[in-house]
Amino acid sequence: MLLADVIGSIPNMEAYIAFSIDACRNDMVTSTMPIVLLGDIFDAVTLDQCELMFTYVENNVLIWKEECFFAACKNNLLRMCNDLLRRLSRSQNTVFCGRILLFLAKFFPFSERSGLNIVSEFNLENLTEYGGDEQDMSESLDDTSSEQPLQIDYNLYCKFWSLQDYFRNPNQCYNIVQWKTFSTVI
Repeated sequence: MLLADVIGSIPNMEAYIAFSIDACRNDMVTSTMPIVLLGDIFDAVTLDQCELMFTYVENNVLIWKEECFFAACKNNLLRMCNDLLRRLSRSQNTVFCGRILLFLAKFFPFSERSGLNIVSEFNLENLTEYGGDEQDMSESLDDTSSEQPLQIDYNLYCKFWSLQDYFRNPNQCYNIVQWKTFSTVI
């Protein structure tokens, strides 16, 4: 069976990959075969079909983490996901981009070098604005369907959202004054 024969039919593509997984488990082909085939499929189909086919990849994350696949496939799998992310528009395909990133987070262990921010690059332009006064908050949170308005502790609200600045730029915790401020918030 040629790959060209299965392109376009999601169930056929899934069956093709499942067959290659079984062949790997029976030592008939190399451990990288299923991921190489998935990469070829993703290169050959439309983005809409990629999104449908990626569900198969997500649903089988435990297979990719198996000992016989993980070490051999992790680089190919990362490359395949990065190739998909390059094809996608971050503004128009945000959900699919997020699914790919979540999959990678589930697939790679915390200690994996490729999942770490080794060079400490942070998005310092990501500012979260919060505020208003206590009166504005309680008025905007009134629930008209019940007799009691929803009460929010304004101090908790401010502390919670002030933490976003430290997540945005964790290097500021190295400053003793900023660290003390952070420590009092948490």
